[in-house]
Amino acid sequence: GRRDLLRAGKIAANTLSSMLPFMMVGVIYLAVIAVLSKTFSLMEEHYRYYEKEALMLEVKNLNKKFGKLQVLTDVSLKAYEGEILCIKGESGAGKTTLIRCICNLETYDSGEIIIDGKSGSEFVQEKVGLVFQSFNLFPHLSIIDNLTIAPVSQKLMTKEQARERAMELLTKLKIESKENSYPFELSGGQKQRVAIARDCMLSPKVLCFDEPTSALDSKTTEGIAAILRDLASEGMCIIVISHDNDFCDMVATRQLNMVSSRLTE
Repeated sequence: GRRDLLRAGKIAANTLSSMLPFMMVGVIYLAVIAVLSKTFSLMEEHYRYYEKEALMLEVKNLNKKFGKLQVLTDVSLKAYEGEILCIKGESGAGKTTLIRCICNLETYDSGEIIIDGKSGSEFVQEKVGLVFQSFNLFPHLSIIDNLTIAPVSQKLMTKEQARERAMELLTKLKIESKENSYPFELSGGQKQRVAIARDCMLSPKVLCFDEPTSALDSKTTEGIAAILRDLASEGMCIIVISHDNDFCDMVATRQLNMVSSRLTE
């Protein structure tokens, strides 16, 4: 009886020893499945939030030629409320043409641009702002007049409403003391802030930036990055085109690349 018990114990030990690697594989498999399940669950939640609740800009199959030169080839993208989307690429890749099409400053040959669920050039122009690389401030007007001239002349605000809104934005951007200054009296960073304030006057759904840090030092660049984050936190959709990879890494929630007229992840 004792020998039988020893033999049975030895057999059991050998069996357990031979099964141990399979048991370890099983444990690892279950752990991996648990991690993947959680990851896919988070991805599904992320996708569901963006697709159903916060889609702000959609570009569908956009194509554009200048003569025989194809500058946009079947470009599609989606951008969301509260997102900072940076589009990078070499000069001539098509970035500026894309952003000008989004802002209704350039026509396109085919495709569609949808802002907040609606399309049409007039609607797009009302809901999208563009901060130009060179700022494009009126040199003969004071800062306060640069901000108020468009909404007042278009009869979208009274002079009093426009001035109140302008001072609110200048205060938010910490340049309220410059209201009566002229553009030539401002630094590059201050001009950038004025240009941002001007485009925010009518509360656009989407705000685009063309090379926002091209003429700024590193400290001023950090300040502009902070402004973009603040605007995004308030629900604005921010689109940035830039050669500055460090700035894009600093500020972007998502990045795309423009290569030879095509947009890639």
